Amino acid sequence: MKSLLCLICAVLILTGCNSVQNVGDTQSIPTVESAKVNAMPSSSPVEGLEAIQQTINEHWKEIGRRQSIALQSSGAGKDSIEIVIRSFGDFERILSKADIGAFKKSLFELAGKEFPLELSVLECCTGKPNVTGKITDVDTEENRILVINEKEKNGDSDDPVADWVGLTEDGKVFADGLEISSIFDSSLIGKEVKA
Repeated sequence: MKSLLCLICAVLILTGCNSVQNVGDTQSIPTVESAKVNAMPSSSPVEGLEAIQQTINEHWKEIGRRQSIALQSSGAGKDSIEIVIRSFGDFERILSKADIGAFKKSLFELAGKEFPLELSVLECCTGKPNVTGKITDVDTEENRILVINEKEKNGDSDDPVADWVGLTEDGKVFADGLEISSIFDSSLIGKEVKA
């Protein structure tokens, strides 16, 4: 069972993946790069961006499913819309330039025009796990586990780092190289995990 939880690292993606891809390149880089698109003039940029953001939110599932892309976050900033995405389904798949171009085209078609866009692409499972520690609680209603890392402190306090971690819709759990089904039960308490 211990090996089961040690192999969850590539699976539990609630905290997101830990590498960001430059949207103009297919190589991983450690910092966020963004793609700026020239904005079409509007009478009030903030109102215009907020309206576009609302439209994107209303149609997100349709676009994401069609393009096999999962939205991690999005929001209208002062001068652009900022979106963070990752591959959906095969979460280890690296989005290509063509994938990203098709995604941006869908967004612009949905908005009826091009708009300033900062797009960040996350890649999964290509580095240090975001969460490590021991499972101390299981929330079966929310299908998540509480992981506490006694070796790391939370900011300037003496409290250990603690994270609730759940499984995304396309997440997978592996033990000894084999995929297994649901694992969120009290038998996990005390087990070591990497996510």
